[in-house]
Amino acid sequence: MNLSAEITEDNVCDICVMEENDASFIHNIADSSIIIANGDNHDLVMTLGKYHNNVITCGLSGICTITLSSIMDEELVVCIQRNITDVCGNCVMPQEIPVKTSALTPHDAMLMYALALVCGEKPDKLILEGR
Repeated sequence: MNLSAEITEDNVCDICVMEENDASFIHNIADSSIIIANGDNHDLVMTLGKYHNNVITCGLSGICTITLSSIMDEELVVCIQRNITDVCGNCVMPQEIPVKTSALTPHDAMLMYALALVCGEKPDKLILEGR
């Protein structure tokens, strides 16, 4: 998956998706930014614990905010384990939702699902497609 982002001069962003542990990058993000992080990257999770951001972890660990409870050929069952607040302040409650996906890996699908939820998309309306 190829994602690109731009941090402005004043380091303001609403949402940041992080795969790797880059403390110099994290240090430049505003406390109000939501971070969607690879919850399977232990070093990243430990580093993010030092900051005050709202962090949504995605991974196969049972402690991640978003994980998978089932993986089938063209469908994943995404498990939201804790409340998620989107950028408009709306709350997405814990639930399990089947998500159709074609070419995305399960990990990329979780990250994209988290990003869509944080942007205010309705959980039951998502169909994730790879390129």
